[in-house]
Amino acid sequence: NDDSGAGGTDIYLINSPCFDKVVIYLSTSPLKTFTIIAHNLTDVNIYVQNVKINNKEWEKTWFRHKDISGGAVMGLQMGSEPSKFWGVIGDSEDNKEVEDRVVPPSMSDYINK
Repeated sequence: NDDSGAGGTDIYLINSPCFDKVVIYLSTSPLKTFTIIAHNLTDVNIYVQNVKINNKEWEKTWFRHKDISGGAVMGLQMGSEPSKFWGVIGDSEDNKEVEDRVVPPSMSDYINK
């Protein structure tokens, strides 16, 4: 996953993983982990076919921190061709929520004045 270069947001993008399994420790007391498992990942199978978070189908190509903050398992099914189904349906309500956010000015806006 990826924060798209915007570490100040709570949105992570889903893309092709580099490892079969990754465990991220969110908290040690109590223990909370976020585990990412790439099923069928090979040198050829580099395309995400479908995603589940906590065994629930996940249609979006992104997720929010709150979706995993209590601990979660993300399963990605990988394949050799781009999926014709996963990640192709626009989630307009979610996109609207993201688009409606106010973006603060860049620091360069202040420095270059």
